[in-house]
Amino acid sequence: MSDLEGDYFQKPWYEQIALALLVVLGMGPKSDVKPKNDPPRPMQVLVLGLGRCGTTCQTFPVFPSPAWASFCAVFPSPDESKLTGSDWKALREALKILGYQPYDSADRFVAGHDPLWAQALRAKFYAHGRKWDRADFDRVTAGYDAILDTPCAFFVEDLVAAYPDALVILNTRPVDSWLRSMRSTILAVHVWPSWRLLQYTDPKCTGSWYPSRRLEWEIFCNHDYGEPCREAFLKHYDHVRKVVPKDRLLEYELGSGWDSLCGFLGKEVPKGEFPRVNDQDGFMVRQRWLWWYGLALSVVNGVKLGVPVVVLWAAWMWYKK
Repeated sequence: MSDLEGDYFQKPWYEQIALALLVVLGMGPKSDVKPKNDPPRPMQVLVLGLGRCGTTCQTFPVFPSPAWASFCAVFPSPDESKLTGSDWKALREALKILGYQPYDSADRFVAGHDPLWAQALRAKFYAHGRKWDRADFDRVTAGYDAILDTPCAFFVEDLVAAYPDALVILNTRPVDSWLRSMRSTILAVHVWPSWRLLQYTDPKCTGSWYPSRRLEWEIFCNHDYGEPCREAFLKHYDHVRKVVPKDRLLEYELGSGWDSLCGFLGKEVPKGEFPRVNDQDGFMVRQRWLWWYGLALSVVNGVKLGVPVVVLWAAWMWYKK
């Protein structure tokens, strides 16, 4: 075990920064984990409900770079023993148990697809560019046969038309419960002002995913997380019900278990309990982890930029002599 391993978030803030810089500079353990690159699979399931309705665990993804692998290896979550189990994976893990390969937010992040989905959002909602068709969706979902979470859930008509044989799951929960959960997790993180700076100082990581997330909430509720956000939730679910034929649609409420899901998908009910959804504490741990990584890369980028400037300045001073 590395001397740097342990309860990272219990260390003083200055130690956290120093350790983050060490692993980003390549002094931590390495990993050869690579993004998914499987052959195409026919799309079978579209999960078109919103996040925080039991879709995914928000597990900490593995970004395909040595620095990211080092950071993840050196700084395991304080709750890692709980987070690696199936009880955290909710509907995403349930689909995996049933034999599907789901494509969700972590997969999009790892594959670097967030900027592509941002382009698709601008084309659909702002008429900036060409709207996506079946070929575009196939391009980003090759190797997967189930889609879930935002921003994919915003492409209701597009996905239903592109995959006419796919079954549709509308995962839901009471709107007020959803809004409370959102305000204590995703929306709470989204309004951290430092992301706006980090997207420029760390263009490869934060600059890849943050603009897409900000665009999603601009489209959904124009960044108004009060009544407009609540109304947007209700409007989205009504829209899915109108677009999807009833014989292709299952409304699946958070906590419904295996029976209705397996009956709809034509699968046998697995042994064991249905996977639990993620809790607030674990979600926030991963977001803080992601923030520290973006900050560390920003510092490294600053050093990389500063070294040539210093060299040029020294050369100029020597030349003047």
